[in-house]
Amino acid sequence: MRFPRLRLFRRIGRHPEGLLGPGCQVPATRQASPDRIWKDWSLWIRERCESLAPDARRVLEIGGRGLELEGWLEGREFHALNFPVADICRPTPFPDGYFDVVFTKYSLEHFYDPRAAAEEMTRLLAPGGLLVVITVWAWRYHTAPGVEDFYRYSTAGLRQLFPRLEVIECDYDLTDRRTDCRMDSVPVDDLGGWREHWSVYLVARKPLVRESPAPPVSRSMNLAVFGYTLQQVLDYGAEISTAAECATALEKVMALTPDQVDPGLFGEGERALPAMPHYLETGYSRMMLARYLVPGALLCRGLSVLDVACGLGWGAYLVSQYASRVTAFDRDREAVGFARRSWDARNIEWLTGDVLDEGFLTDRHFDIALAMEILEHFTEAEAARIIAWLADRLRPGGVLVATSSFPGTRDEAGRLASQNPHHRRIFTEEEIRALLRPHFCRTAIIGGWMLLALR
Repeated sequence: MRFPRLRLFRRIGRHPEGLLGPGCQVPATRQASPDRIWKDWSLWIRERCESLAPDARRVLEIGGRGLELEGWLEGREFHALNFPVADICRPTPFPDGYFDVVFTKYSLEHFYDPRAAAEEMTRLLAPGGLLVVITVWAWRYHTAPGVEDFYRYSTAGLRQLFPRLEVIECDYDLTDRRTDCRMDSVPVDDLGGWREHWSVYLVARKPLVRESPAPPVSRSMNLAVFGYTLQQVLDYGAEISTAAECATALEKVMALTPDQVDPGLFGEGERALPAMPHYLETGYSRMMLARYLVPGALLCRGLSVLDVACGLGWGAYLVSQYASRVTAFDRDREAVGFARRSWDARNIEWLTGDVLDEGFLTDRHFDIALAMEILEHFTEAEAARIIAWLADRLRPGGVLVATSSFPGTRDEAGRLASQNPHHRRIFTEEEIRALLRPHFCRTAIIGGWMLLALR
């Protein structure tokens, strides 16, 4: 395969003057006024590459010619993607994981499709590879023929663009905040925006996660959900439950009472309904509903969902109000039959299957997987198999949502397990994270109860 501008790095001349763009060539320093030089990021970039990627073999710069790393690049394979010859917002000819370092300085704000560019940059990084991005949070409007100025980024915005990377550094830089730019080559815009300049940067690494053969999810997830507290989940669940969007389904779920269900389907108390009097009295019904309504409304909209060990099926039914399609299964054929009869939704597929059957659904992939209150019913070895199986069912960028008790200590976990003969293993937070780590690039445990893991 022939790659654009493939070469081992050698000393090159100074960049021509020009504006930044999606691959535009950039001067090493930019003169703003006779007595003021813009911050030179070259040393900053080089220090991070030297300390965080000392053994890098292949390096990609998006928008530039390698001057930031001129000496460090000696003997390494270097590529530059420059507009209009190349476009990082569209697929590039390089194989997956080709580069050990990808960096771009003051170009991201000019990408017309930043999400697509971020996905391509993530694809190009090798596992363990380093990404360095410098762009702008507050800056004057600056453009040139063929190169538009589209976006500004907060630190949260940068993190959102690269959800599958482990962030090392992400912050603002105010070095040039009050620099007078009226004497550089970019005309001052009509709004007079020439004296409030904030840079923003991200340094991140691609985790060593076993890759999935499935295609990626077609849309990114809201990473803010990974920072929620338990109280937020409960409050949002209560608010979502008042919306007309799910009112009919919720009313139907809450109308189902234990006397309408064959007692044998409750599995000696391991299956339940949110309308059970005890749960209503204690308020636990709020958690039961929130575990489906919050992921449904905030993560599952328009996506394909897998509900593992769906039990009586009311949770899958609630999620189906938001998802494009729900595949729900349980190993109990009678429970699946009850769910199929009780919840009439055209976008739910009810199946009988065992989560420990590694050959089950091997030809199917999903955007979201739900595993509510099931991990505690398995041994550590079995849970490891289940998590690996779920990871294989999820597309890259997909999310696993699970609920259980995830206490902080092994003593507390053992005490909780002893209270229920059906609970074979209660996992501590660290134990469950260790099982997730080989397969998922980002995890969060909310209130010791709800687990989120990004594939």
